[in-house]
Amino acid sequence: MTLRLRITAVGSLWGLLSLPALSQNVSIEVQPGSITASSSNFTAEARVILKNPSEETLRKISLGWFSNDGIKAELGKPRATVACPKREIVWPVKISVSGKSHMPGAVIFEASYVARSDVKHLYASLALQGDSAQKLVEASLEGNPEAVSQQRPGAIYVLVTNNIDVPVEVSVGSQVPSKAVQIVGGDPFQVPPRSSAAHKVEIQAASRVTPGLHPVVIEVNASWERAGQKEERHFALTKSVTVGVFFESELLKALSIPSFLVLPGCLVIFTMQLMLSFGVFGLKDVSKLPEIGITSPAFWILAVTFSGLFTPAYHRATGVNYLLNYGGDDLRNVWLMSIGIGVGFYLIIAGATLRHRREHVPSISDSPATVLKKLAKNGLGIVLPQVKYKLNNLELGGFVIEKIQDGQTLVWVAPHITTEWQNNAQAQGLKKQFDDIVNGSRDPAALAEVLEHARDVVTLRFESKGGVPNPYHVQVEAITQYLPTGLIVG
Repeated sequence: MTLRLRITAVGSLWGLLSLPALSQNVSIEVQPGSITASSSNFTAEARVILKNPSEETLRKISLGWFSNDGIKAELGKPRATVACPKREIVWPVKISVSGKSHMPGAVIFEASYVARSDVKHLYASLALQGDSAQKLVEASLEGNPEAVSQQRPGAIYVLVTNNIDVPVEVSVGSQVPSKAVQIVGGDPFQVPPRSSAAHKVEIQAASRVTPGLHPVVIEVNASWERAGQKEERHFALTKSVTVGVFFESELLKALSIPSFLVLPGCLVIFTMQLMLSFGVFGLKDVSKLPEIGITSPAFWILAVTFSGLFTPAYHRATGVNYLLNYGGDDLRNVWLMSIGIGVGFYLIIAGATLRHRREHVPSISDSPATVLKKLAKNGLGIVLPQVKYKLNNLELGGFVIEKIQDGQTLVWVAPHITTEWQNNAQAQGLKKQFDDIVNGSRDPAALAEVLEHARDVVTLRFESKGGVPNPYHVQVEAITQYLPTGLIVG
């Protein structure tokens, strides 16, 4: 009697101790534990496994599910409804993701069973998330247009990729913060299922622009209908477009000018230099002109100063402030007006100095008598330095007939002047006066006066032997030898 009571008590105690152990050992598992949905119309296979590692038989096993994210689970039939010891039960599951589903989401599975007359519950979850690597619809801007101008528009392409099984309707809009840029070609188009399509968008520049980078925002609206539900996606794509004035960069590069803002002053100086090279009004006969090459500070001081004065004058004349924006018409106007001003400045300067240069500056057409007069007006005598110089591989000689200054690159030289007198009383009298001056005061003005009176009885000419037969403008670097002074006339 006592033994039976003890056995019964021990058995009851063992049952109480083993009951929690049983509930802890039985488990439920979902394979796989997470699924990535590649589209909004997506299905996948999974399975739910109930594992019984205990020595107890589990009865009345059932499986249910619920989801608050619009995801559906279709449960298949298990092979058994009783889990024997050391066994497991498997439910096949079909997961469906629709357009109304929320991503990421989850499905909760609940398994119930009876063990030792007690109903037990187990829970497991299946996580679902959207595929971030592949979106339903993708949009991008392709192409990098070169500088856009009014005469040379650019183009970019809206590329839309449709990753779903129904066609997508696409409309294109734009937002351009700058008035310098206009977008043309935003007609709607359709992208077939599982394909891509490109749509051309033209970028045009206004008649007057501020050159540089301008932002462009292209709005892409994609919509489609699937399973009776309409879905949409909106994209805002940005692009930086370089806007300029047609032919401006090529022109500035050819002239080595850094900016359109200094173009007026540079053109004025270039025009004056061009007319000087053509010898208009004989200004190039001057041996030492101001050095205003494009690399010299003097050039840029004059160019920037004149450009600063030209800007308000152009604004007043045309109403256009090209410090803010300008176009091809302004480039043409500035070009022509600056050249015209350069021609005017040259003619004013050359005309104002023409008389002085005719009297003082030598020229290639000067006669011997004229050379003597200019020597007198320039404070020089008839005893002048002699030089040897190279001309076309020939070594020639002559007299320097002007004062040489530092930095001078050209110098006028003239051959020896010879005289031939007639054999009569008048000629002999004038020749004696001529000889007295040559041997005495050596004043070129007095010689010129005597020769002027004796023009009917004397012949003056340049001696061509060993030199050119007229005054010549020699490059200083071509001079090979400086000789002692001598009489230029005799």
